[in-house]
Amino acid sequence: MKAIIFDFGGTLDLDGIHWSIKFFDAYCRAGLYVPERVFRNAFILSERDMKGQLSVNAGFQETLFKQVYFQLRHLMEDYNLRFFDEPARIAEKISYECYMDVKKNVSDTREILSRLSENYVLGLISNFYGNLKSVMEELELDEFFSVKMDSEQTGLRKPDPKAYLYLLDRLSFTPEELVMVGDSYNNDILPSKNLGLNTIWLKSGSWDCPEDYSKADFLIGSLTEVEDTVSVMERMNYRKRLLSCLK
Repeated sequence: MKAIIFDFGGTLDLDGIHWSIKFFDAYCRAGLYVPERVFRNAFILSERDMKGQLSVNAGFQETLFKQVYFQLRHLMEDYNLRFFDEPARIAEKISYECYMDVKKNVSDTREILSRLSENYVLGLISNFYGNLKSVMEELELDEFFSVKMDSEQTGLRKPDPKAYLYLLDRLSFTPEELVMVGDSYNNDILPSKNLGLNTIWLKSGSWDCPEDYSKADFLIGSLTEVEDTVSVMERMNYRKRLLSCLK
C-alpha cells in the first residue's frame, strides 16, 4: 500500500459516528425531544442549505452553528415544532457541545495520522462546505495530508466516481495501491471499491447500514484499528503476488 484516503465528517472528527446521530444525541441532551424520523429529514434539508453559506476561512464551530441553526429552522417551519429558546441561542449551545467533543476526539486522531504519515501518503476526500482546509488547520490535522478534495471547491461530490478520480489523479498511484477509509458505505466504500481501491469501512455509528456490504474489504469499529488493518491488507496482497508468481 502506498497511500490511504480518509473521509472527514464522521470519520476523522467523530471516529465513525455519523453527524446526524451526533446532532440528534446533542438535541436530546439539551432537552429537545424531536422524533428521530423528523430530525433526519431536517438534517438532510439543512445540508442542502449549507451550500455557499461559509467563507473559505470559516472555522469548525461556525460550521456546526450554521448546521444546527438550519436544522432548527426546518424543524420550526416545516414541522411546526416550538422550542424553549431562540434558535440562535440553542444552536450556539448545541454546536459548542459538539465542537468540544470533536476537540477531544481529534487528539487521538492526530496521533494515528502522525504515525501513518511516516509510512504512507495520506489523502482526504469530503463533501464539505468550501472551508475544509481551514477546519483541518484549526484541528491541527492539515499537515498530514498531501492531497485534499473539498466538494464545494471542486464541484464534485461523493459518491460520484469523478470525485475519487480527481483525488486519484493527484496521488499518482494505481487504485490497487490505495486504501479508502470512511464511515459511509454508500458514499465512501461502494464508489471507491468500484474503482478498484482497497476499502475499510469504519462502522461504529454509521447512518447507512445495508444488508449487503461485500464491497468493504474490512470492517472496523475505531480509527485505532486502521494501522493493524492496513498491515493485514499488505500481508494478504503479498501472499497473493507470491502465489501468482509460483503458478
